[in-house]
Amino acid sequence: MAKRPKTMKTNADTEYRQTVLPGIGRIKVPAHLSDDDILKEIRESDSQK
Repeated sequence: MAKRPKTMKTNADTEYRQTVLPGIGRIKVPAHLSDDDILKEIRESDSQK
């Protein structure tokens, strides 16, 4: 695996918050993402299937 730059946060460091998204329900998301960003990510990943 490629070494990460020291400044990048690993998953273990990422702060998570609980959010409830319409049509999805309660999920944990990285705290730095807004709900809009998360919905956009989900739409993109859904459209790739």
